[in-house]
Amino acid sequence: MPDSQVMPTLRAALRAGDLIRVARGAYVGAEALAVATPEGAHLLRARAILATRPGEVVASHTTGAVVWGLPVEHEALDRVHLMRSAPIGTTRKHESHTVHLFAGEGCAVTAGGIPVVPVALAVVGTALLRGTVEGVCAADAALGKGMVTPGQLDDWVERSRRIEGVAHAREAVRRASPSADAPSESRGRLVLEDLGYVVVPQFKIVGPGFVYYGDLYLPELGVVGEVDGRGKYTGDATVLYKEKRREDDIRSLGYGMVRFPWGDLFKPHVMDQKVKRAARGHPPRPGRVKTPRSPVTGCPHGRTVGRTVILQPERSGRRITIRPTVLGPALRRSSSRTRPRR
Repeated sequence: MPDSQVMPTLRAALRAGDLIRVARGAYVGAEALAVATPEGAHLLRARAILATRPGEVVASHTTGAVVWGLPVEHEALDRVHLMRSAPIGTTRKHESHTVHLFAGEGCAVTAGGIPVVPVALAVVGTALLRGTVEGVCAADAALGKGMVTPGQLDDWVERSRRIEGVAHAREAVRRASPSADAPSESRGRLVLEDLGYVVVPQFKIVGPGFVYYGDLYLPELGVVGEVDGRGKYTGDATVLYKEKRREDDIRSLGYGMVRFPWGDLFKPHVMDQKVKRAARGHPPRPGRVKTPRSPVTGCPHGRTVGRTVILQPERSGRRITIRPTVLGPALRRSSSRTRPRR
């Protein structure tokens, strides 16, 4: 099409509603936006803006996380985040997108034809923008899929040490786990840990004729927590029956059971009450709890360095004393509680 006809055609498409302007010189088809998922619509807008500045910027932060297929809360998808690919210019905030400063050598790669920051930097950038919880969700997913190593995350945190929000990024990397199966489980684990519980994600439960993995296991209480994410159930009777059978099997082994719908993950007091109710009549199962070790901290899941608790049962006559030994110089103390042997 001749250049003289481009602008009139473009204006006509905008007036007809066939095109949506997402930034200066960047347009997306209205029909494509209408049928896309929130993540898909975000990518369409990002691609359009990137096309107006080839070689100058790359997808970063939450936009980079979306490019790599990492979980991002939908409310964070309204704005596109880009990063300069060279040490020039300043941070600029536009109507629909933000262009961040160059992060250093190695901050630009390509994924699926889209210029983007590396996975580790996308995770760290998500934590910088959105805080510890969403940073942990992204880090858990990246570690679980083998897309990144703890060392790579640590490296980008250190390189971001002068950026606002780096404390959130450092905390997110420290508390990350490759065992989480979904962002809802990551959120649930963080809430329970903040309430003071030892938490083992994806705990293997073996019984007669079945093997299950509990979303969150609280070894001090003998309680298995199941996080019912926003898309866990479809209303299919077969799915509901299998889930009920699974819960009955787990209870038959003596575990307490508690379920956390999505809304509970934002109400710590509700989760705490549910855990305590489930724990009644379900004392800790005797025996040392073998918890998987975090590749990030090197310590068992459930507590971070300096606060890790390992159950160490001691038998004396007809009584069992469970002594949680608290590791770390900052908390050199121990407590014990005695329960009658059942």
